[in-house]
Amino acid sequence: MKRLNWSEVAPAGARAFFGVHQYVTNSSALPAELIHLVFLRVSQINGCAHCIDLHTRDLLQTMPVDKVALLPVWEEVPHLFPEQYRAALAWAEEVTRISETHASDAAYAAVRTPGIKGATDRPVAPD
Repeated sequence: MKRLNWSEVAPAGARAFFGVHQYVTNSSALPAELIHLVFLRVSQINGCAHCIDLHTRDLLQTMPVDKVALLPVWEEVPHLFPEQYRAALAWAEEVTRISETHASDAAYAAVRTPGIKGATDRPVAPD
Protein backbone atom coordinates (compact mmCIF):
# COMPACT_ATOMS: atom_id res chain seq x y z
CA MET A 1 0.00 0.00 0.00
CA LYS A 2 1.34 3.42 -0.94
CA ARG A 3 1.45 5.71 2.08
CA LEU A 4 1.07 9.44 2.32
CA ASN A 5 4.14 11.62 2.24
CA TRP A 6 3.57 13.27 5.60
CA SER A 7 5.91 16.17 4.84
CA GLU A 8 3.75 17.08 1.85
CA VAL A 9 0.47 16.61 3.72
CA ALA A 10 1.60 18.58 6.79
CA PRO A 11 4.48 20.85 5.75
CA ALA A 12 4.27 22.99 8.90
CA GLY A 13 4.54 19.87 11.06
CA ALA A 14 7.46 18.64 8.98
CA ARG A 15 9.26 21.99 9.40
CA ALA A 16 8.71 21.85 13.17
CA PHE A 17 9.98 18.26 13.34
CA PHE A 18 13.04 19.07 11.26
CA GLY A 19 13.62 22.18 13.40
CA VAL A 20 13.91 19.98 16.50
CA HIS A 21 16.21 17.63 14.58
CA GLN A 22 18.39 20.56 13.49
CA TYR A 23 18.57 21.85 17.06
CA VAL A 24 19.56 18.48 18.50
CA THR A 25 22.17 17.75 15.83
CA ASN A 26 23.63 21.26 15.46
CA SER A 27 23.00 23.28 18.63
CA SER A 28 22.86 20.90 21.57
CA ALA A 29 25.80 20.22 23.84
CA LEU A 30 25.55 16.48 23.23
CA PRO A 31 28.34 14.62 21.41
CA ALA A 32 27.43 13.82 17.79
CA GLU A 33 28.18 10.13 18.32
CA LEU A 34 25.74 9.99 21.22
CA ILE A 35 23.04 11.71 19.18
CA HIS A 36 23.41 9.20 16.35
CA LEU A 37 23.48 6.32 18.84
CA VAL A 38 20.17 7.46 20.37
CA PHE A 39 18.63 8.09 16.95
CA LEU A 40 19.56 4.55 15.88
CA ARG A 41 18.25 2.92 19.06
CA VAL A 42 14.91 4.74 18.80
CA SER A 43 14.67 3.75 15.14
CA GLN A 44 15.30 0.12 16.08
CA ILE A 45 12.52 0.24 18.66
CA ASN A 46 10.14 1.90 16.20
CA GLY A 47 11.05 -0.56 13.45
CA CYS A 48 11.72 2.02 10.75
CA ALA A 49 13.98 0.40 8.14
CA HIS A 50 14.75 3.69 6.39
CA CYS A 51 15.73 5.34 9.69
CA ILE A 52 17.80 2.36 10.83
CA ASP A 53 19.73 2.45 7.56
CA LEU A 54 20.26 6.21 7.76
CA HIS A 55 21.33 6.31 11.40
CA THR A 56 23.52 3.21 11.14
CA ARG A 57 25.46 4.88 8.33
CA ASP A 58 25.86 8.04 10.44
CA LEU A 59 26.99 6.11 13.51
CA LEU A 60 29.47 3.93 11.62
CA GLN A 61 31.43 7.09 10.81
CA THR A 62 32.57 7.28 14.45
CA MET A 63 31.79 3.92 16.09
CA PRO A 64 33.16 0.46 15.28
CA VAL A 65 30.73 -1.95 13.65
CA ASP A 66 30.96 -4.46 16.52
CA LYS A 67 29.64 -1.85 18.97
CA VAL A 68 26.89 -0.78 16.58
CA ALA A 69 25.86 -4.41 16.12
CA LEU A 70 25.43 -4.81 19.88
CA LEU A 71 23.27 -1.71 20.32
CA PRO A 72 19.99 -3.69 20.64
CA VAL A 73 21.48 -5.47 23.68
CA TRP A 74 23.42 -2.51 25.10
CA GLU A 75 22.30 -3.29 28.66
CA GLU A 76 24.01 -6.69 28.45
CA VAL A 77 27.36 -5.18 27.41
CA PRO A 78 27.75 -2.15 29.70
CA HIS A 79 31.53 -2.18 29.30
CA LEU A 80 31.12 -1.08 25.67
CA PHE A 81 29.27 2.15 26.38
CA PRO A 82 30.27 4.95 28.78
CA GLU A 83 27.90 5.94 31.59
CA GLN A 84 26.63 9.02 29.70
CA TYR A 85 25.70 6.84 26.71
CA ARG A 86 23.98 4.23 28.88
CA ALA A 87 21.94 6.90 30.66
CA ALA A 88 20.93 8.48 27.34
CA LEU A 89 19.98 5.11 25.87
CA ALA A 90 17.90 4.24 28.94
CA TRP A 91 16.10 7.60 28.77
CA ALA A 92 15.53 7.28 25.02
CA GLU A 93 13.96 3.86 25.54
CA GLU A 94 11.80 5.22 28.40
CA VAL A 95 10.50 8.08 26.28
CA THR A 96 10.04 5.95 23.15
CA ARG A 97 8.04 3.38 25.12
CA ILE A 98 6.22 6.00 27.19
CA SER A 99 2.92 4.09 27.25
CA GLU A 100 4.72 1.18 28.94
CA THR A 101 7.32 2.96 31.09
CA HIS A 102 5.63 6.25 32.01
CA ALA A 103 9.13 7.81 31.91
CA SER A 104 10.29 6.50 35.27
CA ASP A 105 11.91 8.73 37.83
CA ALA A 106 14.90 6.37 37.98
CA ALA A 107 15.65 6.76 34.27
CA TYR A 108 15.16 10.52 34.49
CA ALA A 109 17.48 10.78 37.49
CA ALA A 110 20.20 8.87 35.62
CA VAL A 111 20.11 11.21 32.65
CA ARG A 112 19.71 14.46 34.60
CA THR A 113 22.90 16.46 35.08
CA PRO A 114 22.21 19.82 36.76
CA GLY A 115 23.98 22.80 35.27
CA ILE A 116 24.91 21.11 31.99
CA LYS A 117 23.11 22.36 28.91
CA GLY A 118 23.23 18.89 27.36
CA ALA A 119 20.98 17.55 30.11
CA THR A 120 18.12 19.71 28.90
CA ASP A 121 18.65 18.49 25.34
CA ARG A 122 18.31 14.81 26.19
CA PRO A 123 14.51 14.55 26.37
CA VAL A 124 14.18 15.86 22.80
CA ALA A 125 17.05 13.87 21.35
CA PRO A 126 15.14 10.74 20.20
CA ASP A 127 14.00 11.06 16.60
